[in-house]
Amino acid sequence: MKYIVEICTEEKANSSEKGSVLENFVGRFLETQNQAVSEQVRVTGMEVDLLCRDQDTSEITLVECKAYRHSLSADSISKLLGNVMLRSASAGWLISTHDLTKDGKGIKHEWESKPAEEKRRLRIYEPKELVQRLIAAKLVVDPKQISSTVQAPGKAEQAYLLITSHGEFWALPASDSATGVTDTCELFHAGDGSRADSSTDWIQNTNTSLSDLNWVKSSTVPTTSRSLKDEMQSIVSVPMADTWSDLRPSRPVDFVGREAVIDRVFAFLGNVNNGKTDTRLFALKAPSGWGKSSTVLKIADTARKPKYRKRHFIFAVDSRAAASKRFPELALASAIRQAVDKGFISTTEELRFGGAANFFDTESMASLLAKLEAEGKTICLVFDQFEELLYKPDLSDIFDEMRKLCASVESAQGPIAVGFSWRTDGTITTEHKAYHLWHELEDRRLEIDLPPFNDKEVSKAIGRFGAELGQQIHPQLRRVLIDNCQGYPWLLKKLCVHVFDLVNEGLEQNEVIGQGLNIEELFRKDLEKLSPAELACIRQIARESPAEYFKIDQLHGAIVLNALIQKRLVIRSGTRLTVYWDIFKDYVISEQIPFIPKTYIPQSNYSRYVPAVNFLREHDSVSYDELGEAMDLTHASVDNLVRDLVNLGHASTNRKEGVVSPLYRTDAKAYRIAFEFWTTHEVVRRIRAEADGGLIPKDRLDEIFREITARSQFSEKTHSIYFGRTLRWLLSVGLIVEYPDDYGFQKDARPTQLDVLEVRYDRKRRTGIFIGEAPVDASLAALNAVPDKGSTRRDLEGLSSRNAISTLFSLGLLREMKGTIFLNGNWTDPETAIREAALQTRTINSAIELLSDNPGIKGREMGKALSDRFSLGWSEGSQARNGASIRKWARWASSTS
Repeated sequence: MKYIVEICTEEKANSSEKGSVLENFVGRFLETQNQAVSEQVRVTGMEVDLLCRDQDTSEITLVECKAYRHSLSADSISKLLGNVMLRSASAGWLISTHDLTKDGKGIKHEWESKPAEEKRRLRIYEPKELVQRLIAAKLVVDPKQISSTVQAPGKAEQAYLLITSHGEFWALPASDSATGVTDTCELFHAGDGSRADSSTDWIQNTNTSLSDLNWVKSSTVPTTSRSLKDEMQSIVSVPMADTWSDLRPSRPVDFVGREAVIDRVFAFLGNVNNGKTDTRLFALKAPSGWGKSSTVLKIADTARKPKYRKRHFIFAVDSRAAASKRFPELALASAIRQAVDKGFISTTEELRFGGAANFFDTESMASLLAKLEAEGKTICLVFDQFEELLYKPDLSDIFDEMRKLCASVESAQGPIAVGFSWRTDGTITTEHKAYHLWHELEDRRLEIDLPPFNDKEVSKAIGRFGAELGQQIHPQLRRVLIDNCQGYPWLLKKLCVHVFDLVNEGLEQNEVIGQGLNIEELFRKDLEKLSPAELACIRQIARESPAEYFKIDQLHGAIVLNALIQKRLVIRSGTRLTVYWDIFKDYVISEQIPFIPKTYIPQSNYSRYVPAVNFLREHDSVSYDELGEAMDLTHASVDNLVRDLVNLGHASTNRKEGVVSPLYRTDAKAYRIAFEFWTTHEVVRRIRAEADGGLIPKDRLDEIFREITARSQFSEKTHSIYFGRTLRWLLSVGLIVEYPDDYGFQKDARPTQLDVLEVRYDRKRRTGIFIGEAPVDASLAALNAVPDKGSTRRDLEGLSSRNAISTLFSLGLLREMKGTIFLNGNWTDPETAIREAALQTRTINSAIELLSDNPGIKGREMGKALSDRFSLGWSEGSQARNGASIRKWARWASSTS
């Protein structure tokens, strides 16, 4: 019979009251060992440290009592020996109400083999030795003597000694004959073995780990409780898609990629199997929608293949179906029963399981572990969607039970492993029990991160999509899917299913490409298809997920609920309901989709792209052939250019008709579209985080680009081309400026009505660094000299000065196309146009502020202030020259005509 000792108090008891119960019990035990307490060193809720004096020899013994409900580590032994030396005690006693870990037992065994004189300096009482001493001292009766009086049909293989403020009791739990799960419990006075029915209700309301069992009194006829039957029904497998287009976790036949992750899991199980690791826990970690559940199903399916089916049995359960805090214990019992029922392991014994904290402390479990080890087999239980239990306050105690079960699995050190799939983009408050569980297990589990899909895995998934569609995926559609999914499995699946539905409705792939793939719009359409009653129902399920089936059925009706289940928007797991997808659930609640970083890199050269933007501005729509002819491009290059125009937001396309239409009508709008695209790009987000308006080394920016594009596995040549292309864009829209060794991030950059995309960009205008190379009068004269039909640069310089023309370009008032300079913008008053353009530059605005604070500021002082503010690095000469000209422009621009 296995002995377990628990210190039990009422739930409301404070630490002092708990410590008092433990201290009184320890004091009585020490008296039987001829020890008198001489000093109370420390008393807490679950620990008591005492200095005792032997009443015969007067030797001092340091006694440490640990009333834990999990295995005691070897560190406790080492610390006790150290404390014995510090306190100059003759010996140290360790009294533990729970067994030692495997390492702790090893140290205990080694110590007991030492010579008698040395061995007496350390004595360790685990529950077995403690109870044997108590029985020998006649403080308690042997529970074996009273086990025959237990009314429940299941054999009592464990005896719990409950230490309370009302005295000591023996609690004898018994297993349900049908499931082998501990179900009932009976209470006896530990002193004489008589029944303690009158104390049963009080005990049941203490913090004993047995409180949720069905307590049997002498007048009770033991039966399998209704709650156990309901709880066993909550152990359900991870739901799987019925078809490829079903957005639930994918069928193993549809699964692609993740080979390295799957190999790591089976390598871990192999190490568990052959004793190369003491770790028994692992976690698959990733944000929502990255394929954790699909990976779990694939791992379970792989275990059934010839390579592994004789070595590993994997049972994956849907944690969202949990109905009580006993879910972890019942899930492991179900996993073992499944392994036996499926013929993975055979046994002639009737399976009996202990509770969560002592799961393997039965004869049948000891026998099963020995047989698994002898045959080189491993059973693995995986809790999928485990973090979903965070949102069920009534199941908060489940995390304590999981901690006990994990400790039990680790303590057994047998061929049993436990895995979790864990969503990393959720939040847990530090007060939540799950926070402490997850961090407590951090050093005791193998963590396996699921990365985004790389391009090879995305390509495989699209190939599988094509096979399901019965058509080869058009190269342009393939490229669009790759560009838009950005390696996110959930996004790729949603986009592919959307295309799948459209093609099945009669559209051609070319038509689909032109429609665009907006994930938020797709989610919104999913909800718009629902009736008001269905929408109200799914919103409640999303808020309460996992929601109670019978509650939702009663509130919204079976017709509405079944309609959502048939539409695959709601999943039933046991008695629980969940929305089919975490990401869709979050959207139903908040109407927001997860942050999707923009990583698209244009395929066309900047020098090709800008003329195309200018060409499209003059047309309502053009054909692919017309665009190709105007840009002198091949058909393949036009495809790349159009994809860039659509992805950056400059155009829409109808591929069936071969037509491209601009989404802007002015140069300023075209510029703003490009500026907003790059402002939200992942490259700029990373620059902003690291530079924060300052400088970022050129080699670091190269590293950032490599990190962002890592999944594409570019060659060095391709990386260099794409990196250079990205830099050209960022420089052109004024988000960075280039210095000899660094780039400066322009955190205050803003698009204006005078900005245009230019093949030859003006660095000073792009960054708002206007220095006023020419005086105002000369600039005004140059602007008036430009004819409406345009002029060559040489002719214009003959009518004005080169500096004046440069000044007008810096202000965005001129643009050049094919060697001809034109006026850029529509205005009736040139002087007003120059003033408004100057007021949109950062240097002039800053100079006006400086003049307001110090009207007498010198040109050199202004130049230095502006150079420092915008990290321009001007020399003293440039500070004096530029500062003087900017000061004049600022005074003129701020004056009223």
